[in-house]
Order: sequence, then C-alpha cells, then structure tokens
Amino acid sequence: IATASLSLTSCQPARLDCRFEDPGCSDSALLAMLQVLTSPLYLYWGDMNTNTIYRLEDGSETYESFLNLGAIPYRFGFTSDAKTLFVSNGTAVYSVTMSDKSYSQISNVFSDVNSLVVVEKEGKIYYSDNGSGQVDTTNLDGSGYANVHNPGSNGGMDIDEINDFQYIANSSQIVRYNMDGSGATTVVSSTGLNVNDVELDDAGQRLFWVDQSNGELRRANIDGSNEQLLVSSIGSGTGVAFHPSSPYLYYCDAGIQSIVRTLRDGSSPLIVATAMACRDVDFAPVAN
Repeated sequence: IATASLSLTSCQPARLDCRFEDPGCSDSALLAMLQVLTSPLYLYWGDMNTNTIYRLEDGSETYESFLNLGAIPYRFGFTSDAKTLFVSNGTAVYSVTMSDKSYSQISNVFSDVNSLVVVEKEGKIYYSDNGSGQVDTTNLDGSGYANVHNPGSNGGMDIDEINDFQYIANSSQIVRYNMDGSGATTVVSSTGLNVNDVELDDAGQRLFWVDQSNGELRRANIDGSNEQLLVSSIGSGTGVAFHPSSPYLYYCDAGIQSIVRTLRDGSSPLIVATAMACRDVDFAPVAN
C-alpha cells in the first residue's frame, strides 16, 4: 500500500477542501489521505490508428477507452496533481482536463516532439523536439515559446526537478544537462540510436530507458553505474512507464502493437493490451 505524508496540524485550506464545521481541516486531511490510499493508480497510452487515449488500472488486465482526442496521441506529460494531461501529436500540443475530458490545442510550433515534461515550479512545459534537434519550452497555456538549447539528436527526456537536471537521450548516449542546457555530462555512454523514452526514479536515483533500435529495456543509476538489461528482444520499444508506488514497469512494443507489463526487474512479462499502435505510455502521477 502506498503511504501518504500529511500533517494534520498544518493543513492549508487552500490545498484541501475544509468543511465549514472543520476549519482546522483535521477531518478533511484524514479523508484526503484515505482517498489517496484507496484510489486507483492509472496508466495511460494512445492508439495512433484510432486517436484514442486508453487507460488501465495498475495491476489490472482490463483497460478502457478514456478519450478520443481527434488527433494522434503521440507523447504524454501530466501535471503533478494529475488534473491536466498534455498530449503532443508530434507538431501540435493539446491540454486535456482530466475531470471532464475537455481538451483544446494550445500550441502548434514543433517539428517532432519526442518527450514533454511539465516543470510546475517554473510554470513551463519542456519539449524534446527530435525534428529540430532542440529543447524548447512554453508556458502551461502554450504561450511564450522559447528555445532553451540544441542537443542535436535528442530523443527521450526526463527532468529532475529537485536538482534541476535534464536527462536526455542524444546521439546514442544519455546526457545530463543543467536546465539551461549547459554542463553537458554523459551518464550512459552507449545506447542504441533510438532511445525514445527516458524515465527518472527520483527516490531510487535510477534511470529507465527503452531502446527501440536494440530492442531493449534497461536501467542504471543516475550516474550511469550499475547498468542492467531488464528486457531484451522487444520488437519496437517506444515508451516506458515507471511509478514509485507500482511494483511494475510498463512499456509499449510498437512492433507487436501491445502494452507489456513486467516486474521492476524485467521478469514476469505479461501483455495487458493488444492491437494498440502505441508510442508513449505514462502513469498519472497520483491516483485519479
């Protein structure tokens, strides 16, 4: 069971819906904690053939249709509260309100977005655009487009918001950058040419990545040490999902059009969805 750390004495009414008869929020905080503990954690992915976003409760083998976007749901990025999902079809970006499934296009300035990561303390979305070879940003409403730096052959990306680092697959390596693109440091010296997704485990200080050209799912410490092969012979791995509260990893195998679940060490593989022209797969950060 996932645990939640809540301070009942320092509850902030602006962050929890306190009831009128409970201005100190003590009961509301407890109810919020119970909701976190009992609400399901969901995995999301898109089907490029139908423009549909699907979801699966973690640990389940039964998925459901969540939303038809009307555009290819190629790459995903959530806000930390899981209330908003940003989806790119490669060139355009859409904002999806999870509660009512409403959505709108917020940007259309990119060449081929391979990853997008929400950095809320900056109020920005970071994009790894493989088509332009750039890392760019916009505001959360899509305005304020800016180029940050130009890795050149960038693919998958994740961001360490605590230490202000970007981890980017670039030219058969995984490279760590400062947030402004300076201080490039190679952490994984040799990968395949097509690492389309990188996932950061903040607590475990590890990286996971799926290598489309080599057909492998791997992990290593964030300094590149202790690199391990978890899964081999993947037909066409294009996305991987990690969540600290889940005992599983999930990846998209576009070669067999399936979503596959394994334990964190890569064992016990199980296909949980078929006939999916998937590219990305992503956990909502919190239960929703």
